[in-house]
Amino acid sequence: MDDKFSDRMQELADLPPEVLEQRWNAVVQVAENADDVTKVRLVLIACGAKVDRDEDEWFWRPFREHEPTFKIENGGALHTPLAHAAVRYLVTAESCQRTALAVRLAYNAGKKPKHQDLIDEAVVCLQAKDTPVPVANKVNAFWTTTTKDALAANPGDPQNLKALHNGAQLAVTALAQNVNALLHWARSADARYRSDQRLIEWLLNGARADGTAWAALPAGVAAVESARELAGLLVTAPQPRHEAVLLQVLAVAGHGPTPIKGSVKVPTGGEVPPDALLQVSPILDAVAANKSLPKKSPSELAVRTVWEAWAAAIWTDQ
Repeated sequence: MDDKFSDRMQELADLPPEVLEQRWNAVVQVAENADDVTKVRLVLIACGAKVDRDEDEWFWRPFREHEPTFKIENGGALHTPLAHAAVRYLVTAESCQRTALAVRLAYNAGKKPKHQDLIDEAVVCLQAKDTPVPVANKVNAFWTTTTKDALAANPGDPQNLKALHNGAQLAVTALAQNVNALLHWARSADARYRSDQRLIEWLLNGARADGTAWAALPAGVAAVESARELAGLLVTAPQPRHEAVLLQVLAVAGHGPTPIKGSVKVPTGGEVPPDALLQVSPILDAVAANKSLPKKSPSELAVRTVWEAWAAAIWTDQ
């Protein structure tokens, strides 16, 4: 059981150990049974969203099975930390990138969990990690002087032939595993290299894919369009260096940090975000519906958009 979970439950009420254990088991059950839709909903509940008796039965039912008096109506004081614990379980115990993405999107959209640790753990989960060159597995030598002498003395001995066969099989298997591991690493490294190369070319180009210079576009349009294009170049979740590149593009185009005045719409449109992400993707939703964008600075619009666009691509490519 997570120590933070125990502490936070005891802050609400003095619970006997068996009840605390039952609640933790229910938290794990909710987390492990969550699909891509309920993971996002779980994040929203952790951020204070009210539990719906009908639509959120998947959430409260495991707790009610152990606690007949478990509150469903007006139980937010308990629901929020329970959902928080379930989301943390997914982000930390299973390194669930989609759940971490949902946390980041919710945070961007102004829906913040009660405790900062969830945000911090989501950031760690989404950090791109360098993959070291795989170390080859070693295999015990089988073509030894003892083996050679035994075969020379008695070439047809079944035990000697079996030992030779088994040793060769182990060596071939280890070699295949080493080659596969190296190929996987090389492909991953090549994908990162190509992504960085495209990113540099895109940065130096200074224009939208259709050739329109970022400086020639309204600030809000440039922010959203550049972020969507950048998201399409990334092979990892957006990293701080990607956000910095995005802000550099806008700064060079003359779109500074000043909040945009008036109503801003993106005329190029776009696809509606996946249903699961609608509540945490307000910018993509506004673009798809030709609605006004939130009144933010170009830099904030861009950073939020690149995360929404990346998450939408991840959810779509299931």
